[in-house]
Amino acid sequence: MSAINIPDMARILRIHGLKVIPVDVEIDTLRPKHELLPKLIGPRTVAILVAHLYGRWFDMEPFVAIAQKHNLELIEDCAESFCGLERLGHPMSSLSLFSFGVIKYCTCFGGALAKVRDPALYEQMTQLYSTYPLQTESVFFEKLTKYIIVWHCLNSPFVIKHTIRVLSLFGVDHKAKLVAMMRAFPGPLEPSIRMQPCNALLYMLLYRLQRVDVARLDMSVRKGDYVLQRLPSTVTPIGHRAWVCPELASPLTVVVL
Repeated sequence: MSAINIPDMARILRIHGLKVIPVDVEIDTLRPKHELLPKLIGPRTVAILVAHLYGRWFDMEPFVAIAQKHNLELIEDCAESFCGLERLGHPMSSLSLFSFGVIKYCTCFGGALAKVRDPALYEQMTQLYSTYPLQTESVFFEKLTKYIIVWHCLNSPFVIKHTIRVLSLFGVDHKAKLVAMMRAFPGPLEPSIRMQPCNALLYMLLYRLQRVDVARLDMSVRKGDYVLQRLPSTVTPIGHRAWVCPELASPLTVVVL
C-alpha cells in the first residue's frame, strides 16, 4: 500500500484480516516506488493498493505489469483525484475507488463509487451490499446541516478568531476539534461504512456527477499556479494545484502572499 494515505484505509484493511506493507513514495510525483515492490511481495501477498494523492495522477503501467506477473489484485485509491467522468482509473485495475466526502473537490457530503473490472466480483459485491442497512434521510440531513454551519463559520474571520480564543481558554485544541467535526465517520468505522446510502445522498451524487464543471476545475488550477509561482525556492509543492497542495519547506518557511 502507498506509504502515504489516510489512517482509515489501513484500518479497513486490518478489519478484513490483511497485513499492511507500506511502499515509500517519490516526493516529486507521489507515486509509490514500484521498483521496491518485488522485494515486498511474498507468497501470502494478495493485492497491491496504490493511491493517487492530493489530486495527482501517475502512470499505472508499472503496477499493472507487476500485478499481472505475480497474479495479484490491483486496487486504485482515486478518492483524492476525481476530476470528471472521463478519467476513472486504469482499465486493468481490479478496483478503482472514488470518494465524495465533504473536503473533496467534487463533494456530495458523502458517498463513494467503485469501478469493478471482474463481473463475477461485481456480482458478489452487489449481493453483499444488498444486505447492508439503509442510511436514514435524517442522518444525511443532520450531516448536511452540520457542514453548512461549519462552512459559514470558517468563512467568518470574526467567528474563527473568537472561537479559537474561547477554545484555548478551556484548553481545547481548535485544529483537532475542527478535524473531528469534518470527519465523515466520527463514530466506529466498520458499521458506519457498511451502509447503503439514502435516496437524498444518491440524488446528490447523481446531480453532482452530471454537472462536473471542468472549466471551473481549470480555473482553480490557474489560481493554484498563480500562488505556486510566487512561492520562494525553499518551498516545494507536492500536491495538486486545484485541491490540497502540501508544501515541502526546508528550512521551515513562512510565506506571505
